[in-house]
Amino acid sequence: MNKILNYGLSTIIAITMSGNLFSQTNQEYKQRVKELTELNEKNDSNITNHLELGNIYSKLDKTSKAINEYNKVLELDSTNIEALYGRAKTYVYEENLDKMNAAEKDLTKVIASKKYSGKELAQIYLIRAEARDNQSEIPQDAYSAKRSYDLIVASQLDSLNPEIQYELGFYYDDNEYYDASLESFIKAADLEERLAKKENREVNPKYEKEFNRTKNNYELFGRVKDSERFKIVVR
Repeated sequence: MNKILNYGLSTIIAITMSGNLFSQTNQEYKQRVKELTELNEKNDSNITNHLELGNIYSKLDKTSKAINEYNKVLELDSTNIEALYGRAKTYVYEENLDKMNAAEKDLTKVIASKKYSGKELAQIYLIRAEARDNQSEIPQDAYSAKRSYDLIVASQLDSLNPEIQYELGFYYDDNEYYDASLESFIKAADLEERLAKKENREVNPKYEKEFNRTKNNYELFGRVKDSERFKIVVR
């Protein structure tokens, strides 16, 4: 098992780096939490209010409160797909096997609902792959195979997402597909470089760092026959 992906955290970090913007947004969230809490005290059966409150708590990394709100929505409407998706994303933040199991079940229902498509659906498959990864006890077990399926589908739905290639790199490494691992890490680094240029922002260094770390490791242990053929393309 590798790690928990901080899907919401990356956004919060970006806002934090912008200083006053984070403070302003944070205050707006707190004010909205107060308003929604007051509304729920008057009418505790409003699904829209509970759902919005859950989403805000999730953005603020208040996972227990977020899950509580999503559960309230699901008590009122057990088929609410947005609540299932929100709860699953929040579960994946926590290193808890039971919650990983629950997240996988929630996300399977979300996928089956066909409510989401394209890049959003790719993200759902990516999150479910992470939940399955954290249930996998050894490489190439049943959860590992399911994780592979999710990552491949995600890559087909969003071929320009560096995070998907990054996670494929870890999957291939876990299962000793070393050449494929390096190729995925190269793709992740190249895609991130292209996206950063397109969006006029700084490159996230983690993709290139992981490629270089893995390549050096493979060279040291002779895991690939010709490591020099692996090159970062965009420079």
